[in-house]
Amino acid sequence: MFLLISALIASLLVGAPIAAQATELDVPMPDLVGEPADIAAKALDNMDLKVKFDAKGRAVWKKSNWVVVSQKPKAGAAVEEGDKVTLRVIKKSDVVNEGRAVPLCKRHAEDSGQIPQNVKWPLFDFVASPHDLGIVVRVNGATDDAFKTPVSIRCTYEGTKKDPKLVEFEVLEVF
Repeated sequence: MFLLISALIASLLVGAPIAAQATELDVPMPDLVGEPADIAAKALDNMDLKVKFDAKGRAVWKKSNWVVVSQKPKAGAAVEEGDKVTLRVIKKSDVVNEGRAVPLCKRHAEDSGQIPQNVKWPLFDFVASPHDLGIVVRVNGATDDAFKTPVSIRCTYEGTKKDPKLVEFEVLEVF
């Protein structure tokens, strides 16, 4: 007992509080959502954290083919060396793309009642750009055969090809 009290007093005199020693190693968990799995794993490995991939029963062989969609612990949470981190990943080829998003965007625009019912959609008149874990598409059409009365809409989708989620819808122009 005497030794324990002596050690406690000595540590206080040296200026190294016991409680501070335990938390000095805590660092904030980085935000890895949207990162390729190989880059996320390397970042966590550099922090001496243990990485577990959750691919809903699928094997993650080539990490560069996968993207992080969620993480535990969440970004900003305190982690320390040796902690286990679980990264939920999906295959990059499963992320929603323009082939799935363009028809959904057109249908949503028609169903919303915000554009005329007689819009004609040309087959290839759209612009697509990647967005986090999904895609932004701008689709152009017109209410006449000469395409002189334009209609332009923008949709942002996230998720997978099988389960796309509309995040944002906007009618850009209706004349």
